[in-house]
Amino acid sequence: MRQPGWHIVDMSALTGRPDAAAPPAAGHAGTTGRVRSLLRQYPFTVAATAVLIGMGIGFGSFWTQLPDTPWWNRLAFGLPALEHGRWWTPVTGSLLAENVFEYVPILLVFGVVLALSERRLGTARTAAIAVAGQLFGVLATAGLLAAFKSSGWAWAASRARDLDVGTSCALLTLLVVYGFTLRAPWRSRLIAVLFAYCVISLVWIGAVYDIEHMLSALLGLAIGWWMYRPGSRAWAFSRHEARVSCAALFVFISAAQLVAMFFPDSGPLGPSHGTSQRPAVLIFVIVQVLVSAGIRRGSRLAWYLGVALAGTGLIASLFLHSPARALAGVLVYIPLLLLLVRERRAFTATIARVNRAVLIRDALVTVAAYAAYVLLGFAVIGSFAPKPAAAGKVSEFFSRVVLSTSGRFSGQSTPARVFLDSLSWLIPLAVLSFLLVLLLRARRPRGHEGRYQVAGLIKEAGGGNLSWMATWPANEYFVAAGQTGAVAYQVHSNTALALGDPVGPAGSFHETLRQFAAHCERQGYLPCLFSAGDRSLPAVRDLCWQYAQIAEDTIIDLPGLEFKGKSWQDIRTALNKAARSDVSFRMVRLRDEPFRVVAQVRAMCEEWVSGKGLPEMGFTLGGVDEALDPDVRVGLAASADGTVHGVTSWLPVYRGGGAVSGWTLDVMRRDAGEFRPVMEFMIASACMTFRDEGAEFVSLSGAPLARSEPDAALSGIDSLLELIGRLLEPFYGFRSLHHFKSKFQPRTEPMYLCYPDEAALPVIAVALTQAYLPDARLRDFAGLLISSH
Repeated sequence: MRQPGWHIVDMSALTGRPDAAAPPAAGHAGTTGRVRSLLRQYPFTVAATAVLIGMGIGFGSFWTQLPDTPWWNRLAFGLPALEHGRWWTPVTGSLLAENVFEYVPILLVFGVVLALSERRLGTARTAAIAVAGQLFGVLATAGLLAAFKSSGWAWAASRARDLDVGTSCALLTLLVVYGFTLRAPWRSRLIAVLFAYCVISLVWIGAVYDIEHMLSALLGLAIGWWMYRPGSRAWAFSRHEARVSCAALFVFISAAQLVAMFFPDSGPLGPSHGTSQRPAVLIFVIVQVLVSAGIRRGSRLAWYLGVALAGTGLIASLFLHSPARALAGVLVYIPLLLLLVRERRAFTATIARVNRAVLIRDALVTVAAYAAYVLLGFAVIGSFAPKPAAAGKVSEFFSRVVLSTSGRFSGQSTPARVFLDSLSWLIPLAVLSFLLVLLLRARRPRGHEGRYQVAGLIKEAGGGNLSWMATWPANEYFVAAGQTGAVAYQVHSNTALALGDPVGPAGSFHETLRQFAAHCERQGYLPCLFSAGDRSLPAVRDLCWQYAQIAEDTIIDLPGLEFKGKSWQDIRTALNKAARSDVSFRMVRLRDEPFRVVAQVRAMCEEWVSGKGLPEMGFTLGGVDEALDPDVRVGLAASADGTVHGVTSWLPVYRGGGAVSGWTLDVMRRDAGEFRPVMEFMIASACMTFRDEGAEFVSLSGAPLARSEPDAALSGIDSLLELIGRLLEPFYGFRSLHHFKSKFQPRTEPMYLCYPDEAALPVIAVALTQAYLPDARLRDFAGLLISSH
């Protein structure tokens, strides 16, 4: 089933065959057809790739280092080549690589980028932008270096002597222009990543190709802006995007500082931090990364710390570095400060309450332990030169924490040197650990207080087939203003997984979901609806969320239900065999049953779990504890001696006013006895019981990751879910369960995964795994993969 937001790729367009299932009449004819199809669709991509390969073979760079050959000075481009009259080099150098190890990634990336651009922009535009970007990057770099090589700038004079080859200028220009064709937020994300790479490489590495890349990317920015002219709202940030952008800026700055530690002298800004400052820089980088984690989650405390860090970095750049590097600090930290201040309303998530007495006690114990460590170290080791006095010990401690070393003392032995080095790390490690605990602990709403309120709302306003699962103990609750609607959800991997449709009248769904999404933004959660029905789709569309079908609800209409006809033969056989085997059916409240019956049910469930390759699943799949709910009905298949052969549990579906209109199947367990069709018997018996009580339908619920048309064309998340379903089938039998339910001739209704942004899908996948398999470990999934092969 094709869902909005996902596009099915016509594979026949890539293979050159109108019918991918029909093999070509002959191998030669099939190959020729594919080549012709590629030439028709991607003529510039095919031609440019063929020229690159031909040039590499013709000049031998496929099997030798081009700089070691006589061809290098005659074909490579750069300022020296143009000064010596080799005007053809911007063309010849653009069609070569230095060696075979560069050809593999170049051909792969070059082909993909050209194909994407040609498909989106068209052949003529792609060719024009690629040629313009390549020539502009090469020629503008040569002109820039010619202007500065005699200015006394050592870096410019050094780069003015370099030669280069390659097509990377064309790729950078095309990628930036391609980014303008994407919708938000991918437009700003791609362009930001490309320019982050260009800035880091130019400032801290500063090779001649880094200049070319920056100039080509700037040309791509100008072309893209001219061609597509995005409005000012195209760059506006949502709360989620503001958090991601601020966190990404911190990571970008941290990466740049780490690069500067390893490339301290090669950039255009001159020498960076000396080696004596590296520990302090590393501590600063670690703090920035930790703060970025809190900013990503919308933490208000992380925002305050981020502003303080950005201000500290700006001041340090202005007063501790050369003028050139001070300018770089201004260009980096001022945009970060402006963005943090502008988007300050996006950071509203609070941290969990901390016991003040415990916090003070732990801080005092830490300070006392550190003081004892310092005093004992100086007293016991003793091999320092000169021998430290009391004031010298305190001074050395503060110097070590701030600048890594003071030079007052030196260790005369290995223990002494290790001790002095440790003074630089213990306090920062303690502070970082404290930050990690505060920033990564999100406050969660108090869970069980809203259960009875939500249960009352379900009974009064009605709900969907899965609504009663909202009352399960693992859930947390958001109640909309006015208490007209509510959402039950679980938080996993910082994702709020809402189960089923919102609770309340269908007319309140839009406002409830809007308030729930705002609540998640304030708390730093990613909102998501799992197993939502058609009733939620209008509200989901209004919020501009995406959705994809993940399962099918199987429903049996009860009025007039009779197990007659050939299609019901299996069901009648199960009912007749139960009568012959003296197995009867009872519909009960499990909590009212004797201990012996409850113990048998628990043992049956434990035996079922022990036979699986993975732990028992949760989230939308209940167990014995959920079946003990007094509002839940339980069907038992038992023999005359009281032995329980199977158990099913049924969740109520309210239509409003406290009336039950149907029942949803949850737990299905059977023993390993001789009465094999016990499930068919119990479900059929339950259907007749509910029919006689006046219920309108029963839902056999949806088997996760299974659908009626598994062979239908799939794309995007559908393909991923299809793969996961195949992997888990040997362990949980989702598809077998779906096939089993088809015996009851049900009608189906789709169940959806609803989410705000495709970028959230990897996180949602992790969150769903944690929700369904909270007790699973890495070794369980390793065994799963091994068994699947």
